[in-house]
Amino acid sequence: MKISEATTSRIIKLMEEKGVSKKDLIKRSGITSETISKILSNYNAKPKITTIYKICKAFEISLAEFYNDTMFNTVAD
Repeated sequence: MKISEATTSRIIKLMEEKGVSKKDLIKRSGITSETISKILSNYNAKPKITTIYKICKAFEISLAEFYNDTMFNTVAD
């Protein structure tokens, strides 16, 4: 799995776990709907760390918590 795929999967997993819709994520993170759509469709292959940070804030987790998931253990470039 590529890093971008793992990132998309992690965001979707967090949305499901926390009951956050796409609309909620956009509102909570302050990220445009276009950017969130690109990330969720894995079109935006390399979201900036500042974007991931805003997503983490929306989920009320740290960057460390975001990346502390087994799906990141076997990622490739």
